[in-house]
Amino acid sequence: ELCAALRAEAVAMLEEVSRPSLSAFWHQLQRWLLDPVREPKARHILRAPLTSAVQEALGPLAQRANELELNGARLVELNYTISQPGAPAQAPHSDISPLQSVPRIVTFWAALQDTDLAMGPTVIWPSSHRLARDFIRKLPEELQKPRVVPEYMYVEGQLQAVSRKGQPILEEQLEEERQQSAEAAAALLNAITASGPKEFMAMATGDVVAMDCRVFHQGGANISSK
Repeated sequence: ELCAALRAEAVAMLEEVSRPSLSAFWHQLQRWLLDPVREPKARHILRAPLTSAVQEALGPLAQRANELELNGARLVELNYTISQPGAPAQAPHSDISPLQSVPRIVTFWAALQDTDLAMGPTVIWPSSHRLARDFIRKLPEELQKPRVVPEYMYVEGQLQAVSRKGQPILEEQLEEERQQSAEAAAALLNAITASGPKEFMAMATGDVVAMDCRVFHQGGANISSK
C-alpha cells in the first residue's frame, strides 16, 4: 500500500510537469540545459516532497543506513525517477567523482512497481569506482581535475576566452583540452564496460538497493509499454 501511494504521488507530479505551465517549462528547460545524462526524452527526475507517505518510507531506509554503518548520515537528495516507454539508455556515469572518498555518499533505490529487463532498469558495474579511481590517477595531472569552463570577455573588440585570472586563452588550446578530456573519458568508459559482469536492477515492488554514488551505472532503455 505504501509503494502504491508513493507511485500515485509520482504519477501526479509527472502529470503536473507535463501540462503547459510555467513550472513545466522550467522543469523541461533545466533538463535540457543542466542534465544531459538524464536524457530529456521520456526520462524524468522529480524532487519528492516530504509528504506523509515519503516520511513513512524514509524510516526503513534510515534503519538500513545504520546497518551499513552510515552513522550520522543525512539526506541530501530525494527524487522520483521515472522512465517512460521509449526512454533511451543513458551513458554509463558516476554521480560523483570516483576520487572522492569523504564524505561517503550512498544512493538508495526503492522500487515502487515491479521492474523487468524490458523496462530498462538501472545497470550497475560493481566496484567500477575502484577501477575508475586507479585509471584517473594514472592520467596526466591536468586531466585528473574537472575541466574549468572558461569565461569570455571582449578584448580589443573581440570576444576572447579568459582564465579566472583574466589571462587570454587561445581557442586552439581550448580545443586541444576538450579533445584530450573527451579521449580520456571515452577510454575510461571502455575500461568500465569491459571490466566484468554488470548487474541489472530488475526489482520487485518494495525492493531496495544501496549503491555507492561513485559506482558507474546507467538507466537502461525502456522498450516496454510500461
